[in-house]
Amino acid sequence: MRTDHKKLIDEIDALEKRYEAAKDLFSFKEVKKHFNILIYESNKTDAENILSVLHKNNIRRLVLRKRGDNWLDDITVYSPKLILISMSLRTKSGFEIVREIVHYEEFEHIPIIMLSKDATEVEASWAIRCGAKAMVKKPVNNDYLFIEILTKILRSTMFYSFDYDL
Repeated sequence: MRTDHKKLIDEIDALEKRYEAAKDLFSFKEVKKHFNILIYESNKTDAENILSVLHKNNIRRLVLRKRGDNWLDDITVYSPKLILISMSLRTKSGFEIVREIVHYEEFEHIPIIMLSKDATEVEASWAIRCGAKAMVKKPVNNDYLFIEILTKILRSTMFYSFDYDL
């Protein structure tokens, strides 16, 4: 039992260090101005919560969609560096859209984070199998979502290289 507690404390410490490092790196204006985040969320409250978290952390280049029908047009027009997608949308499931996106070789470099009300281990494993890089539970925890976004964007960013892994 004590080792589980120690392991949990170590994980929290590591998460806090990643958060601080990511905040420092992300403060560069050059990094922030080069990307869009494409968000697919049909629930108004969840969408407002996500936008609030991102705005609070000075992430402003956002594109919000309620439906995933035109994802191909959205990706082509906005060239996102990250996609946040809810598992349950009005016309298609998030899983379907993720599978379709990663099917295209020219989009496979775009990290996708899935959002779920439950975010069970089974859902998370299916999300990863479909091509998502992470799953975040809704309602969104500010720090956790921000860390996931930063690490996924920074790891996929071609115009900067970093000496350490977040």
